[in-house]
Amino acid sequence: MVVSNIYRLKLISSLFFGYHIKVGMPIQGLEKATKDDLLTKVLNEQYSLKEMKEAAEGIKRKKNIVRAFLRFTAEEDWQALQKRFPHHATEQKLAQFKDVPIRKGQIPPVS
Repeated sequence: MVVSNIYRLKLISSLFFGYHIKVGMPIQGLEKATKDDLLTKVLNEQYSLKEMKEAAEGIKRKKNIVRAFLRFTAEEDWQALQKRFPHHATEQKLAQFKDVPIRKGQIPPVS
């Protein structure tokens, strides 16, 4: 079902939106459930392809922030981090770092 839906999304993007977007690229690297959720929202016309791409990029940014936080604190998983830092390991605190450029293997300096 997902394969035919991806084909359908590629066809829609090339015929109706006037620009080409590789549907698989923005969601590459996400968990299967997240991919299915994003594709379902596009097929149900809740998201445009552009909105799907932006949502996928936001999810990937959040994952990078969580990984950097885990490496910096030497914790094994998010639940342990939330126990250790209950006031700092929240969605609101993570959102503060959404524009901080974090690359794999690099942690921004703490000021």
